[in-house]
Amino acid sequence: MSLSPMEFWEERFAREEWEWGREPSVAAREIGSKAAGLGLGRVLDVGCGYGRDCMFLTGLGLRPVGVDLTWRALQRAGNWAASKSWPINFVRADLTAWSFKPHTFQALICYNTLHLFSGADRAQIARRFSEALVPGGLMGLAVFSTSEDGYGRGRIVEE
Repeated sequence: MSLSPMEFWEERFAREEWEWGREPSVAAREIGSKAAGLGLGRVLDVGCGYGRDCMFLTGLGLRPVGVDLTWRALQRAGNWAASKSWPINFVRADLTAWSFKPHTFQALICYNTLHLFSGADRAQIARRFSEALVPGGLMGLAVFSTSEDGYGRGRIVEE
């Protein structure tokens, strides 16, 4: 029996407390630094997990909103933010069914998340990302590639 995406990630976050460490992703460092330098404010962190990028962005003076599918990760993110008394908004959402309010964010970060969806869903989600940004907003996307160590080790679900 295979797990649903939510079940898979809930189980993974139950096993791995800080799997990717507490340091920000390269996407958060790049986009966050540029956004802060330009005096931008609201940043959407898609697939925020336990909030490591949101924490970094808040430290830069930005106002991130973290979105993830899993309750367990978002609870950990909320607890981490609360421990610093940082008012970060975390939202549980399935990106295939959730629409962003148009022109709400000055920047968007999606680190190692978009490739987890089917091709049709990726195209739809990417359009929604673009709509969520103000004109001229910054977007940082990072996805796995065929040169990753784990490439070819899973089950092929589509070409």
